Amino acid sequence: MIGIIDVLHLTEQMVFGLGELVTLKQVLGVYDGWFQQPDYGMVVLMIIASATLFSVVFSAMQAVRDALSRADLLVSSRSRRCIT
Repeated sequence: MIGIIDVLHLTEQMVFGLGELVTLKQVLGVYDGWFQQPDYGMVVLMIIASATLFSVVFSAMQAVRDALSRADLLVSSRSRRCIT
């Protein structure tokens, strides 16, 4: 679902312009000043934001998996044994 929303958002940005990116760069002007090339600063910021987002999503998925496992709703192959 997020992949579909991402594609739609990127398409919208390409069709209607990148005004939000220009505004973001103006707001982050001080941060951009820390780097010789402002684009490198933006890339570093996006890497940090993406890593944080992925960590939060992964942690939430693990928490749900653990909760289902505790409730015996998730059956793993280790817990099933064939009785012959």
